Amino acid sequence: MARFKYLGERPRPPLVVSYGPTKQLVIPKKDGTKTVIDSPTPAGFVVGQEIDHDFTDLQSLKILRADPRFAEI
Repeated sequence: MARFKYLGERPRPPLVVSYGPTKQLVIPKKDGTKTVIDSPTPAGFVVGQEIDHDFTDLQSLKILRADPRFAEI
């Protein structure tokens, strides 16, 4: 079981001025399904916010640990 926090989106190419807030996270699982986590606020996930989900699936953990948008806590 592991918990993660959201660190924000990666820098975008110079042609893109800005994107909207991240309101939903979709994390694939080993069995082919996906874990969908909606933002607790309408403004989207806040940088440094803990994701309110305990991840246990090995594929999900592998993806989250490799993604620079998330940090394990």
